[in-house]
Amino acid sequence: MRHGDGYLGCIKTDSIRVLKPDPTFEVNIIPNDTVYCYIQTITLTATSVAGVTFEWYNANNELIGTGTTIDVTPGVFSCYHLIGTDPLGCQASDTVCLSPTYFEVNISSAGEDFCLGENTTLTASTSSVNGVTYEWFNTLGESVGTGESLTVSPQFTTCYYLVGTDTLGCQDADTICINPIPFDASITGDNAVCPGDPTTLTVTSNIGGPLTYIWDPTGSTDPFIVVSPEVTTTYSVTVTNTEFGCDTILSVTVEVFQFEPAIVIDAEPDTVDLTKPTQLTVNQNPDFDYVWEAIPPGDNIPPIYNPLVTPLETTTYCVTVTDDNGCTGTACIVVTVNDLFCDDRDIFIPNAFTPNGSGVNDMLFVRSNFIATMELVIYNRWGEKVFSTTDQSIGWDGTYKGQLLSPDVFGYYLTVMCPNEETYTKKGNITLLH
Repeated sequence: MRHGDGYLGCIKTDSIRVLKPDPTFEVNIIPNDTVYCYIQTITLTATSVAGVTFEWYNANNELIGTGTTIDVTPGVFSCYHLIGTDPLGCQASDTVCLSPTYFEVNISSAGEDFCLGENTTLTASTSSVNGVTYEWFNTLGESVGTGESLTVSPQFTTCYYLVGTDTLGCQDADTICINPIPFDASITGDNAVCPGDPTTLTVTSNIGGPLTYIWDPTGSTDPFIVVSPEVTTTYSVTVTNTEFGCDTILSVTVEVFQFEPAIVIDAEPDTVDLTKPTQLTVNQNPDFDYVWEAIPPGDNIPPIYNPLVTPLETTTYCVTVTDDNGCTGTACIVVTVNDLFCDDRDIFIPNAFTPNGSGVNDMLFVRSNFIATMELVIYNRWGEKVFSTTDQSIGWDGTYKGQLLSPDVFGYYLTVMCPNEETYTKKGNITLLH
């Protein structure tokens, strides 16, 4: 530019530099609008040409920082505004909006209390709309499975830790502790009895809760049964806990004490003549207790395993044996007594004898197997009594007053009382020969 006046002809010059703004000047925020994990610090970074200064503003247009970067932790959807100013005072701006994503994972179970020995399934759920993957851990931090469910069967109270991770890498966790309840049930009662004796079998349990019962083989649905087995028998019961939905089968064997071998009485012989004894023997331990009964009743029988008895008629002998367990058993045997004929068929007296010292037929005896009491009286022909006896084992030797009598015919009179209380009498003659 030139200045002067026309009068003097002087000239004066000056210059100015005009700066043209960069038409491409802009500012940008990294990252762009984004979704990120809840309660996560995000670093926003400004980019532009050299020499630009930056100011950061929140949605309320409040200055929250200067410089190239700023850290923010919004808990809700938030927008941030960046103004960049170059050395000429020109400005450019950018805005970014952040969307924090939030989700929960939860563990559910069919029952945190369940029966020991059963399985329970843990199931994961989430509020996230982004795909979530799951990993399960035990209390030691060891991975025990992946996926939406985990089937476990711990032997004691155990906690499990679930970590869910969505597609953004965001994570949430949950913990559950499950408690296996031991099915501590048992059958109580006397499991050793005598044949036919009753015993009460009762289910006892310390787990509480409603229980149901089904007994086998009785079919009873009560918590106890009364049984009277004749032989060793096993009883079982299915116990169901309707609260936890599990069951168990309990069993108990009731031993029935038996006499081995079975009680048997032996009679030797089992058929006797009247007044003859028989030996009874029981095939059990002689140290057991024995009580005898005779039908019909007879003499008292000693309480031993091998009594000697003399029945007066055909008799049934029964014994009750008590063993060391207090169990009793019985057995019976019939001893047959031959019929008694209280007459000449079973009572005999000779009509002659020869007391000559030959050793043959020297004595006169009354012969019979069935004499209870007797009296024999012998008379001479003048009615004088020359001999008498009430003892069947004492016979007449043909003497009178110590002198051997001469051969003659003597009269006798015999009275016999038989064991069956019948009476037999006989009179007749006896010839004494030399």
